[in-house]
Amino acid sequence: MPPARPGGRVGRYLPVLVGALAVWLGWQMVVQLLVDRAPAEIALRIAPTSPTALARAAEAELAAGRLDNAASLASSGLRSDPFNFQSLKVAGLTRDKAGDTAGADALLTLAGNWSLRDSEVHAWLVNQRLKRADYASAFAHAGTLLRRRVEYTDPIFELFETAYVEDARARAPLLKRLEARPPWRGRFLQTLAQSDRGSTVMLSIAASLKTSAASLSDEELGVQYRTALARQKLALIHQLRTLVNRPALSEPVFDGHFTGRSGITPFVWTFTQDKGQRISLSAADTDRPSALRVEYEGFGPVTFASQMLTLDPGAYTLAVDYRLEPGTSTSRATWQVRCLESGELVTNRPVADSPGQTPGRVESHFVVPATGCAVQWIRLVTTPGDRRIALSASFHGVVITPDS
Repeated sequence: MPPARPGGRVGRYLPVLVGALAVWLGWQMVVQLLVDRAPAEIALRIAPTSPTALARAAEAELAAGRLDNAASLASSGLRSDPFNFQSLKVAGLTRDKAGDTAGADALLTLAGNWSLRDSEVHAWLVNQRLKRADYASAFAHAGTLLRRRVEYTDPIFELFETAYVEDARARAPLLKRLEARPPWRGRFLQTLAQSDRGSTVMLSIAASLKTSAASLSDEELGVQYRTALARQKLALIHQLRTLVNRPALSEPVFDGHFTGRSGITPFVWTFTQDKGQRISLSAADTDRPSALRVEYEGFGPVTFASQMLTLDPGAYTLAVDYRLEPGTSTSRATWQVRCLESGELVTNRPVADSPGQTPGRVESHFVVPATGCAVQWIRLVTTPGDRRIALSASFHGVVITPDS
């Protein structure tokens, strides 16, 4: 007898079976491609039971205004796939157009929870939640829109602001969203700084969050201060700093010992580097403290260093410790405090000219007026003169204290 062939009949037909399987798999790929990309009507003819084809056909019928067809196709799609987002969306929107708001809400809530990408669904949910003053849910869906659609930013931020101002019930939900530090929080706070009403909202938010772990960051505060400064809202700067106590009011001049600490602009030192001058910070050592080092040769006037202040009305003393270095012929260096709003110079105290009097201290008593001086600048400058000066000095203590 001849030996049996390996595999018998199965071995004989295996290549045919593999080929047929390959053809079937290829056809399924083609069908899926057509279902996903062909016109909805063709996709439905090719795969009449496919959840994707049914959903696409339902969307096409809804867009054409054929609500009954859209609802029927969406219902068939949900029977095949109860979690199909497109079918849920169409079913919900057709219910809404038919006047069944409760049914639409239930279906579109499922759709919104199933997909964070569809703006139409989340916009509908925002609108419906606002109608029944469900601000927590409305703001949650609005936050979803903010993460996906840049063009919705302005109207949603206006919605947040208006709701906060006009309905006290909206405040706690919005604060809760802000406490979570969503990615849009900084942009929202920056938008508030652009208007008077927004500034009022921002102050309320800052007050509500100041004792929490979600208090305004240094960067967020800096944006508020700089925006208010650019808009000349000087009283707002004073009010906000007083409210949040940052930078700390106990230190009227921030980093007056020039250690190089980082802080919140513009309540930090700004140094001017220009031709003929050199500004640097020197670290403390065994003989000398940390200091601001100034070298200058020229006619002036020049501003070497400046910082914003928010002193309350009243009497104060400015004290500055300094050392004039050898080679300083005359200083003409002057410490000034000026009201930003009125331009009034409330103190203008020169550093002693004679190097023989150094190390030394400048002291000046001055009064901040009750009006026109919500914000001040402290500056180290040179006054103009008809002679060239050579200045080499170190300043290691700038302190302002209220007079008792």
